[in-house]
Amino acid sequence: MPYVRRDDHGNIIELRRDPVDDQDQYVAVSDPGVLTFLFDQGSEDSAREFLAVSDTELSRVLEDLVAVLIERELIRLTDLPPDAQRKLNLRARARTAMHDDRPFSLDEDELL
Repeated sequence: MPYVRRDDHGNIIELRRDPVDDQDQYVAVSDPGVLTFLFDQGSEDSAREFLAVSDTELSRVLEDLVAVLIERELIRLTDLPPDAQRKLNLRARARTAMHDDRPFSLDEDELL
């Protein structure tokens, strides 16, 4: 998410979780057009959808932040509560299994 459909002027007119056809374009959730679309709609559901997607992306940022802090020996994994340790370890194993163990990074067009 999100896949968008644009009007003739390039404005986002529809937002989807999955593409429906080749007119749907993938954009970063932080794309200004996505934010404009969501907040102009004034819909609680749109805002809820945005938060759900950004929560997923933010969780990756936080995982990577914890990894950097551990790597720099500013914290130890064992400093975290047992549930947090377990969740981080499970996610790290899942990313490794998917060969997605690279650190978090933003594409240049996602930078503010």
